[in-house]
Amino acid sequence: MNNIEKINQTIDEIEFENLKKDVDTLKKSVQALKKEIKSLKDALKWKADKAHAH
Repeated sequence: MNNIEKINQTIDEIEFENLKKDVDTLKKSVQALKKEIKSLKDALKWKADKAHAH
C-alpha cells in the first residue's frame, strides 16, 4: 500500500468512527424523546381522568 492509500484508509476509518458516534448520539436523543412523549401522554391521561372524575 502506498502512502495515499494508507491516508485514504485512515480517513475512511475516522469517518466510520465518527458515524458510529453520531448514531449513538441519535439513539440517546431518540430514547430521551420517547421518555418525554410518555411523560406528556401520562400527564394528559391524568388530566383527562381528573376532568372526568368531577
